[in-house]
Amino acid sequence: MASNSLEATSKQDVLGASASVTTVSPNLSAFFNTTTSMASPATTTNNSTTPAPQPDPREASISIRDYIYFLPYPIPDGIPIPYTIHLPDKNELELNPLPFEPTHTLVLTSINKTFVDLRIFRPIRQGDPPLPNTGGPLERLEWAFSGTSTSVATPDPYTASSRGSFGPDPDSRAWDGSVTRASWTHWIDSRYPVGTPSSQIPVDEALMFPLDPVRVLEHGQAKNLHTGIMQSHEEMWTDQEIKACRPAATAFCIVLRINLPEVKVRGVVVRLGQYCQGMLMHGGVVTVERWEFVEGDKADEGGKKEQGSWQRTVRIGDGFLPCGFTFNEETCLMGGKIEYGQHEWVVEERVEWESPEDDDE
Repeated sequence: MASNSLEATSKQDVLGASASVTTVSPNLSAFFNTTTSMASPATTTNNSTTPAPQPDPREASISIRDYIYFLPYPIPDGIPIPYTIHLPDKNELELNPLPFEPTHTLVLTSINKTFVDLRIFRPIRQGDPPLPNTGGPLERLEWAFSGTSTSVATPDPYTASSRGSFGPDPDSRAWDGSVTRASWTHWIDSRYPVGTPSSQIPVDEALMFPLDPVRVLEHGQAKNLHTGIMQSHEEMWTDQEIKACRPAATAFCIVLRINLPEVKVRGVVVRLGQYCQGMLMHGGVVTVERWEFVEGDKADEGGKKEQGSWQRTVRIGDGFLPCGFTFNEETCLMGGKIEYGQHEWVVEERVEWESPEDDDE
């Protein structure tokens, strides 16, 4: 948590001075399952009603990157893939023996697989704040993008029979689940102005090797931004528990979107449990924010912690992002809208489910 975070104390603080909220709330019982979640409307076929599939909170994820490590492309035959899980004991390529992480990278992926990925450089100069939270400098933004992710199980391509590679267990090359091929569309990308043809945005895909229930090793390839040369990379990701925000006993997944092609404006906000991230682009100008719900550190006579608060930890840019709209779950309904000037954001996803209580309660 950055020391210069801001507490959200009023609607004006988090929505903006001239923002207005419009909630669209028809007879919800006719459209949604209202026990623990908000789902899509039921479908009717041949005069019979088929309940819509219930959203599965296990499809959502809060992922923090532990490191990124660059490798040659193509990988020489016989080199173990994944490579970094064997460091520093095995280092056939004689590269840096220790992976490192130059950014604070957090990815929020909704139940319907809409994600916001924000990568903020760690302090560059002496005296820089841990995270930028007052609009800049832009140079602290390494990358931001948002879109939709997909994941398909695939045979492990790096077996001993193919390249002499091996996994955590050299005898069985066993993983904690299926190896998958994941891909991420870049509907918004801080490196490409709104309106850039999708054919000009590089394909983003990788193999994902599950190491344990919360860690996955990503292995992929991409062009180096500065040299234009292809290189391989490995990234370690750790999933965080999705929590409710006191005093609520339920967790929320909420997605907001704006799309104004006539003025080249696109934006997405994802709130997942105790985190919220958003990005907005107007042409090539980007604004990003990250918020975190921080629990109170005091306890009442019954031993319960006091209610916490939403705190902003990152802000780069000067555009308006309605992250604060997602903190008021009662008014943040499917189809709800928030207007700021001529811009209108729409709630396109809202799911609520019971969250396990913390161990310290």
